[in-house]
Amino acid sequence: MLASDQDEWEALWRLTGVTSPRPLAEGNEIAIGIFLGVRQASGYIIQIRGLKRAGEDSDVIWTENRVAAPEQALPISSPWAIATFARGQEEIRLKHGL
Repeated sequence: MLASDQDEWEALWRLTGVTSPRPLAEGNEIAIGIFLGVRQASGYIIQIRGLKRAGEDSDVIWTENRVAAPEQALPISSPWAIATFARGQEEIRLKHGL
């Protein structure tokens, strides 16, 4: 999920059940949230590694993220991660499995 204004930022954090840590710097940054949904084990790790251009002439940026599954089954969880990035003029799309 993407958030580019304060309302979207607050909505993103509401999905986590945690209060947003600070206001979003509207116009200067964008937030990206990765939510895996309910899993039958805890211990998942989500890393939002950064943004990657789709091509040299492209104005599209992809997120680079990695999800690591736990080695042993633990209680049910709902893993998530949120990161902010400086905002440019590019369109941002999420691409999973990088």
